[in-house]
Amino acid sequence: AAHFKEALCNPNCKLQYLHLSKNNISDSVPAHFKEVLCISTCNLQFLYLTNNDIGDSGAAYLKNLLHLNECKRQILVFNFDIEV
Repeated sequence: AAHFKEALCNPNCKLQYLHLSKNNISDSVPAHFKEVLCISTCNLQFLYLTNNDIGDSGAAYLKNLLHLNECKRQILVFNFDIEV
């Protein structure tokens, strides 16, 4: 997770779309996304998390993360039944 944050938040990183579909991401991983998604130096705008193992608690965490003022991401896509 530290390398992930370091790479995406590097001012030289221009990555805007990140597809992490089918990566066996579980409920414990979304907490690490806050460090990346809410940092202004990160250019990432779209994060796709379809077909992973994120359950209700991970989905709720991501939903709340998107509503934080410091979180400037536009789209976060996941495939579970939750209203954002």
